[in-house]
Amino acid sequence: MADEKVPAGGSIDVPVTFECSSSGAIDVSSQTAGLTASFSGTVLTGSDTSDTLLGTTLPNPVDGTLHLVNPGATDAKASVVVLINTTRHLTVTPAADVVARGGSVSFDVQLSEATDSDGAAAYLQDPSGTKTLITLTKVGTGHWTGQVSPTVSGDNKICAETTGDRIRYDSADVSV
Repeated sequence: MADEKVPAGGSIDVPVTFECSSSGAIDVSSQTAGLTASFSGTVLTGSDTSDTLLGTTLPNPVDGTLHLVNPGATDAKASVVVLINTTRHLTVTPAADVVARGGSVSFDVQLSEATDSDGAAAYLQDPSGTKTLITLTKVGTGHWTGQVSPTVSGDNKICAETTGDRIRYDSADVSV
């Protein structure tokens, strides 16, 4: 997902990658009406009356450029979401889903279709939204472990994401 700014009376190009997927989709949304979008000659269709909601589905898509046009008199913010059919997934699995405040919980982070160049980063997000980085230890290709000691009661979230190309995200809830 990417948030883009399309200048008034102008256009931008957004690179899109499908990771060699057998199918994909592109969705564009904006609170500004009138935006248009096209990808490799395919015009995205949908609604543009009060907001803009455009999309298209592509069989065997090839990487390319999404062209966004804003005919309006003010800059427009647009969100671009690319959906792909893939078996590459990241999972965060805590040893327990309940932990005492100040106690510790260990967790695994695993990535399918991993390569030696893949990395991962993690953080704990407490109920107020404060994020605390967590150190991960690489166990093997596509496998990391971590441990966290939440200090704020309530619903906390362990979040992880891959680094490099083909980014993936996952999270797991831990009640404190």
